[in-house]
Amino acid sequence: MKKIFFSLMLVFTFTINVCGQGVYSVRTYADTDIDKEQRDHLFEIMPMVGFQFGGKINFVQGKLDIKNDMMYGISCGMQIYSDADVEFAYSRMDTRANFNSSGVLKSGSYNLSVDYFQLGYLHYLKSGQLRPFGLISVGATLLNSKDDTVSDTSLFSMALGGGIKYYINDKFGLRLQGRLLMPMYFNGAGFMVGFNGAGSFTSVGVSATEVLVQGDLSVGVIYRFGS
Repeated sequence: MKKIFFSLMLVFTFTINVCGQGVYSVRTYADTDIDKEQRDHLFEIMPMVGFQFGGKINFVQGKLDIKNDMMYGISCGMQIYSDADVEFAYSRMDTRANFNSSGVLKSGSYNLSVDYFQLGYLHYLKSGQLRPFGLISVGATLLNSKDDTVSDTSLFSMALGGGIKYYINDKFGLRLQGRLLMPMYFNGAGFMVGFNGAGSFTSVGVSATEVLVQGDLSVGVIYRFGS
């Protein structure tokens, strides 16, 4: 937990040092003379850091418990209308997962990374320097095990979220966001758990019986530039 708060403090410190010195000497987003047509073609790059909830999922052969941990990532957005953006977002969480077997499979604990690749639509609820927004996105999730006996799994996923952007000036800002993350397990999808014995290797499918639900809370620094 300490490394999460330390990372959040680094983001805020960076923003204050780089952006805050010019708050009173530059025009704010609300006062800028950039016209509406130009705003519709602005781009944003936003590194982010935060906290992700791991979630639990029941399988036919047991239960997988993914631990909560720090997440980090980046998003790239383009303003297509005065009240809407499209964006691509990547985020990653490095954590551990515990598998509690209810049958013949062996219980165990594994190092695991969870990667999200999302293409989303962001809608602003109001214009100005402080801009609340809602977000919906779809894409893929990769569950990457560091253990050779557990195979990687890629899943279709979607996310719903919301947050606030605060523009310090026409170039820099802050973004606070929360998302509900939903990787989808379809029939027959799941992990493959391997067993070594007598010089042979076999894999047993672990089929999910429900949808994995995760979530994250993040803060990011916005860098804005136009065409």
